[in-house]
Amino acid sequence: MEDEDFINELLDSFGGQTEEEEVPNINDLNTFITPQDVKTGDVLIFTNAGEFVEMDYSLAKDGSDISTVLQIEVELPNGKKKLISPNKTSRNEISTLYGVNTEDWVNKSVEVELVKQNVMGKLRDVIYLKPIKE
Repeated sequence: MEDEDFINELLDSFGGQTEEEEVPNINDLNTFITPQDVKTGDVLIFTNAGEFVEMDYSLAKDGSDISTVLQIEVELPNGKKKLISPNKTSRNEISTLYGVNTEDWVNKSVEVELVKQNVMGKLRDVIYLKPIKE
């Protein structure tokens, strides 16, 4: 509850905004895309070829579950840029149309599909990406 109070105080500190002014959205602070940033049917554009990075998925963050993932930048419908690590299903689907070399993905479009799935015991929205034939 303290986090919620802090966020509310932070948002209140931006008081006096007119309708024309953009209201701060705390999701904008995230470097990575989240399901709150997109909806099914949104179109994203790859802005670079990305890079492979090692991520620690262990609960204790002790290095016991390290995987290499692709992190690639996309442009959202609102023009903002964020990182995404496409899941295996998305990577396979994208590579069937755009190829396996991510350099060939730059400036290409993908469509978002949000799917509810069980992730670590909780039902969550998962982002899937589908290539768009141009």
